[in-house]
Amino acid sequence: MMKKKIFLIFALCIICTLAALSVSAGGLKIEVTSEDELVDALSKTEVVDEINIVDSFTITKDCAIKYDGNKINYYSDTVLTISDGVTLTLIDGGTLGSVWATFEGNWDDPLLPNAKCINNGNIILEKGGFLDLDFDTNNGNILVKDKGLFGACVTNNGEITVERGGIFASGQGGEIRNNGIITVSDGAIIASRFGSTLNNTSSGKLILDGEFNCGCVGDEFWFKNDGDVQGRGSLTVYEAAHDVMPSDLDEMIEKAMSELGQTARFENWDDISIYKEVEAASFDELVLLLTADRTVAGEHVDGNMDIIARITDDVTVTGELDCMSKIVVGEPYRLTIADGGALTASVDNDGVVWVENGGLLATTMGGDIKNKGSIIVDDGGELRSQMGGRIVNEIGIIELEGTYTEAFRTVVIGSVLGSEIAYITANVPDNAALVAARYDEGVLTDVKITANPLMKGNIEMDGTGEQFKLFLLDLAECKPFCENWKNQ
Repeated sequence: MMKKKIFLIFALCIICTLAALSVSAGGLKIEVTSEDELVDALSKTEVVDEINIVDSFTITKDCAIKYDGNKINYYSDTVLTISDGVTLTLIDGGTLGSVWATFEGNWDDPLLPNAKCINNGNIILEKGGFLDLDFDTNNGNILVKDKGLFGACVTNNGEITVERGGIFASGQGGEIRNNGIITVSDGAIIASRFGSTLNNTSSGKLILDGEFNCGCVGDEFWFKNDGDVQGRGSLTVYEAAHDVMPSDLDEMIEKAMSELGQTARFENWDDISIYKEVEAASFDELVLLLTADRTVAGEHVDGNMDIIARITDDVTVTGELDCMSKIVVGEPYRLTIADGGALTASVDNDGVVWVENGGLLATTMGGDIKNKGSIIVDDGGELRSQMGGRIVNEIGIIELEGTYTEAFRTVVIGSVLGSEIAYITANVPDNAALVAARYDEGVLTDVKITANPLMKGNIEMDGTGEQFKLFLLDLAECKPFCENWKNQ
């Protein structure tokens, strides 16, 4: 009898041990209802199979799945799911996703990260919010707002909307596979990069009213379309590895036209406009690139209006260059228009544009000079808006000692220096007042009204906040004369 009892106790211990092993081998399944619980779920020293977000909250911290020498064993195959009906709002500093690129172990290791993030609910990316590299699947809704970033390879079965100022860009080596709806609003960007393709499948709809930046290497073009493309936005083709696998960009433009089913780029108002991006390190290179006669897909390109030239060094304009092209000046470069130099073009400036005494910078037909950096116009230099083009100072600084000429229109341009607004006006009627306003997170905190404003001046603002607005008010009609200026 005693032996039988001992045997039963031993058998029971074995069964309990086996049961415990089977539970631990399965990994943790965790439900999350707050940011703190999500941070805790991503900090375990046990295998985590599932993290299910079952309630709505705001993410303010880095909540992406990370891999290092300690976590690779616990989070390699984790599936993070946002449940149906749940809304996650990512604000500045808030991050969600699966960041496999930080893994520095042996890439032949069978524990190669394979985590997945699946959205069945709603995700809102506010300013500074970031959906990271490997998000995997969207079955719900994702909204990318101004200055939000969705940088991922993803299969979209739901709806992704990118508002003005937002960016949706592919991750590395995968694809954006669209089986649902992707809407890119005017002023928003979608990009295929790092060897990843935007694949709009037969069930997919791409509504492109903003910009599509599409890379290529050799003969490989990173856009495939079997579905529906609508909108009147733009597609820019660029070389991702010119020194390693150069591409014929005019040939890539033809591929873009083929994928879009277009026979023209600039004649039909309902077509997507297609551009190519090139690089230039000197004024001579700019002239060569922007004045050569070209025919692409049987279509003559008048005025090289399909070229975007990105400068890759400091460039000085010493002669005259009049083109329909766009020139991009990024940090830390400077584009100088010297004495006797005259540049007529569209310009996107994040660096420095300097117009010296005797120099002229002017807009081309229908093109804008957009400034997020610094534009400096010396005494004797001229900044000119003409032919339907505009000077758009977004969050930049304009220092005007020379002249500003605006053809026909009444305009106001502003620059913010601390709590002070520096303004420039043109063609202001006699019965106008300049109204300056300051906002703190959308709440008005100060207003200043200046009667008979000068061509240029400064307004010291009281109140608080980083948002400013200027407009010229018709005192007789009590309505603005022109488009408002605002710093964001």
